[in-house]
Amino acid sequence: MEQWCSPMDLCLSFKLIKMERFFLILCSTLCFNCCALAQSVSPQATPNEIMDCLIEVGKDTLPTLNKCESECLNYKFQKRRGSFDFSDKKVVFFTGNTGMTRVTKNWYFNQLKEVVNVYGYIPLENVEVQLVFFDQEDAAQIGCDVAIFVASKKKISKEEAIKRLRK
Repeated sequence: MEQWCSPMDLCLSFKLIKMERFFLILCSTLCFNCCALAQSVSPQATPNEIMDCLIEVGKDTLPTLNKCESECLNYKFQKRRGSFDFSDKKVVFFTGNTGMTRVTKNWYFNQLKEVVNVYGYIPLENVEVQLVFFDQEDAAQIGCDVAIFVASKKKISKEEAIKRLRK
């Protein structure tokens, strides 16, 4: 004997299939997000010697970095800096929507300290920060080895950075 389903039964089974799919999508999304969070930098990732060095950063407005400042920047930009070493380098800092406002390293490191106070670690590879490295010839002419642009919405080229530093 053949059994027929009523339209109500079909509607219920269709709803169950939709619910199962929704549940599977929801679970897989949550699982993916948990895996992605596990890959983020945790507070324990910042070495103690770098955290201890934060006391000594940004104490002056000179462009030449002290030991702690260079260690901090070497750590923070470890992926983007390549073989560049911040030790004993002269660094200038800019901020603003177009990167036109020149600020001191004191300002930069105070901003970094505020982030550390909130999160408990130094965030790595901040996308809001642009690094512009200069070769020896350019550095001799403009008086610095690298320019750091913080929170600039505009992409700053090396030529534009040199132009700003010559003004």
